[in-house]
Amino acid sequence: MLLLLLAVAREATAARVRRLAPASASARQWRAARAWQSGALALAAAALIPALITRPSPPLLGQAYSLLDRLAPLLLVGAAGAFAMAARLVGPWAWRQLRRYGTGRSGAADAEPGEAGLNPQHTPRTLRDWIRENGPEFHYRFDVGTAAGVANLLIDTDEARYSVYILAPEQFNQGLPAALGRAAAIGEALGAQAIIWIADTSTRQAYRSTAHPVDLVSGGIPDVLRLVAVKDRAARRRRERRERRLRQEEQRQGRVRWGSQDAEAAREGHDGEAWERFVRKAPIHPYMRSRLFRRHEGRCALCGESLETAEPDWEARVADYDHACQSLATTQLIPHGERQALRYEMPDCEQCLIDTPSYFDSCIERLAPVHPQCWRARQEAQQRPGTSEAEASA
Repeated sequence: MLLLLLAVAREATAARVRRLAPASASARQWRAARAWQSGALALAAAALIPALITRPSPPLLGQAYSLLDRLAPLLLVGAAGAFAMAARLVGPWAWRQLRRYGTGRSGAADAEPGEAGLNPQHTPRTLRDWIRENGPEFHYRFDVGTAAGVANLLIDTDEARYSVYILAPEQFNQGLPAALGRAAAIGEALGAQAIIWIADTSTRQAYRSTAHPVDLVSGGIPDVLRLVAVKDRAARRRRERRERRLRQEEQRQGRVRWGSQDAEAAREGHDGEAWERFVRKAPIHPYMRSRLFRRHEGRCALCGESLETAEPDWEARVADYDHACQSLATTQLIPHGERQALRYEMPDCEQCLIDTPSYFDSCIERLAPVHPQCWRARQEAQQRPGTSEAEASA
């Protein structure tokens, strides 16, 4: 009976080891208990050999039999000591289980902290103090309750919020699915990015769950804070890129004065010849085109993409027809797009910039460098009923 009880206890411990994560601290503890139980079983078997068999006739075996018979009490004491060491390792867990079953408690709601994926309701004070003294300069709150559960650590940074859910290492295999759903619900309730921390320094890794929007970190609390710092830097870079794009968009839109009048209506309010110099000749003036390209940093005024990829060549289009050339200076040059290399009389835009910069600026701000396909899309959008000027430009 003694040998049977020891064998059953060892097999139960071995089954528990198989259910735990191989590299977890809990698994190492249960493997040590199994080794002590194996030693207790071997010592008990050696002590009970004289009680199970008769003295053998060969002299050598007879002497061994006599030695075991005399050492049997010591071997039994050693077996008891080994079993006691095993019980010391797994006793707290076994006592907790017996207490649960003895009081009739069952289910995830009544489980002890760490069971069924539940996190502890109170973060240890030593951990709190360490985070406050050694953690990055974030705002920390501990044990923040929600309807979905408790966030053991809530971290507020300049960019985002992170909720940390502590999962006991022994619950990694069986309790992780429940912990993932609970941590995700807590993070959603707090408007935070959820993180599950498995305090197991033997396996340092971090990865993203495929089933829930939750990051899992195995290691120490510095690994958790390091992940938060990395995610925070990435969020800051994304925000800065977004703000930079918005600023560029505002600057790009601000460089063009978009008008609402069509060409025929705008011409009636200006001198015909001066209006023709601006509307017909300024967009194909080589110097005006080069200045317009630099003014918009080589990007389309409608889509913001590079003009160098335009097929065919990019176009300078009139954005506001309610304007006329105010300079009287003219010059002879080859307009852009003229294939016969013939010189025509054109407004002297280069001299205008030198003599009357305000006149030049009033012209160039009413021109827009665009991709041909972007301009066609804008024209089609303007022809649709109910489309505003801002929507057509966008």
